[in-house]
Amino acid sequence: MKISIVTENGSPVLNVNNVYSWNQGNEPMVFTQNYLVNKEGEKERYFFPYAKDNYFISVANTFPADNFSIKIEDIKGVYKTQMLPLQSYNLYILCSSENEKAKMFGKRTNNPVEVVLEKK
Repeated sequence: MKISIVTENGSPVLNVNNVYSWNQGNEPMVFTQNYLVNKEGEKERYFFPYAKDNYFISVANTFPADNFSIKIEDIKGVYKTQMLPLQSYNLYILCSSENEKAKMFGKRTNNPVEVVLEKK
């Protein structure tokens, strides 16, 4: 799967001068699949424990999610491409003080996007 952040017309969003994220500067904003960090024989642990076996992207707290969509493409061509609008409440805020501040001002947070793919 390739999951990326796009504009309303489907064009990739570029992270020019790291304005939206501290990584992937001057590149299209593409999600990464979470990965295991445990050693063989240890209990299963993911890099981002809350994400488990999902895709994620790190963005700044000021990321304007409401202005963008996510585009989900199946590189193998089995499933249809989908575009879904993002909302600010789709962000999982890592810093608890920022999350509490957002809630104080009525923002909903930490509601990940769930997607069901449709075969072509």
